[in-house]
Amino acid sequence: MPKLKCGRRLCARVLLAAVAASCAATANAASSPQVPSSVKRSIERLAGDDAFLPAFLPAGYRYASWKKDAFRVVPFPDEDWFEVTFKRGSTRLTWKVKVANSDPGANPCGALSIGHAKAGRQTVYWASVDKASRTQDSWTCLRVPDGKYLRFDLIDHGPSLTLATARRVLASTTR
Repeated sequence: MPKLKCGRRLCARVLLAAVAASCAATANAASSPQVPSSVKRSIERLAGDDAFLPAFLPAGYRYASWKKDAFRVVPFPDEDWFEVTFKRGSTRLTWKVKVANSDPGANPCGALSIGHAKAGRQTVYWASVDKASRTQDSWTCLRVPDGKYLRFDLIDHGPSLTLATARRVLASTTR
C-alpha cells in the first residue's frame, strides 16, 4: 500500500479546515431550535412566561406537533397546560407542562415516583405510566416568578431513553 505524503503546511490546513467544519456543525446543532419558531410563538401566546420547552433532545428526535390541553385561559393546579410531541421514526416523546398544586400536602412533585436524582439544581423524578405499554414518565418541578409551581413531564412512549438522557432533557428546560 503506497504511503501518502503531504507537506506540513498542507496537512495543517486540511486539519484546520476539518476542525472548523466540525465546530460549525456542532454550533449549528446547538443553536437550532427544538421547536419551530412559529410554534414557539404560538405556545408563548398561550402560556406567556410559562412557555417552557426543552433546549436539548436526543439525536434524531424532531418536532412533530403541539396542542393546548387546558380548558381554561390559565389552568387550575394539576391540569395540563400544553404538550409538544417529538418523534424519531415511530418512537415518540411527549413534553407536557402543567400547573402543579403548590400546596406541599396536596400532591408534592415527588409523589408517585419510583425514583429520583439530581440534574443540576433540579430534582428529576420517574415512574412507569402504564406497565402494559412500557411508557415511562420523568418529570421535574419549578416555582416560577409569579408564584406558580410548574411541572414538566417527559413521557417516553418506548421506552427508548436511558434515565440519564431523560434527566438531561429535563435539565435543559428553558423559556
